[in-house]
Amino acid sequence: MRRWGIRVLVVFALALSVLVCSAVAQAPEKISRIFLEGNRRVDRDSILTLIQTRTGTAYDPNMLLQDVQTLEHSKYFQSANLAVDDDPANASAKIVTFRVVERPIINDIEYNGADSISPSQFADSFKARGIDLAKGSFFNPATLAEAETAIRETLAKQGHPAVQVKVSLELLPKIGAVNLRFAVTKEPANSH
Repeated sequence: MRRWGIRVLVVFALALSVLVCSAVAQAPEKISRIFLEGNRRVDRDSILTLIQTRTGTAYDPNMLLQDVQTLEHSKYFQSANLAVDDDPANASAKIVTFRVVERPIINDIEYNGADSISPSQFADSFKARGIDLAKGSFFNPATLAEAETAIRETLAKQGHPAVQVKVSLELLPKIGAVNLRFAVTKEPANSH
């Protein structure tokens, strides 16, 4: 009987060691470090609050792709991509680098041909529509069509219903900024 107990104990010990070795061999890779490149105005902590990946979490390619999409859809960045490298100091770890291109900052906004309306009235109209278009904010070209509509509607409320609005951009790459100029022209009256 005693021999039987020793055999069971040996088999149990071998099975346990195989399970432990198997678990160690299959331990998920971890994120050992996160680097950010390309951010000049947006600080590291602001970027890290946007993404789910953290140092010490399991390496998850799907989560990393979601993080890249989140960065690209934020108000701060025109584009984002990532690089994943093996950590030379730890065979079961990855180093993640998020590379971003920041949107330019709006340096100036001009309204030509709309002298009867103050710039603050246009700014109020933008805010009411949820359009983030102000000096010092990050420039998102997707907001321009909405801004043109808001300008036309503001002018219509002030008695100028027939106007055309065109926007032009002046890029200032040295300072990472853009100037916006909205040109307002009266549409010609229909003659009968």
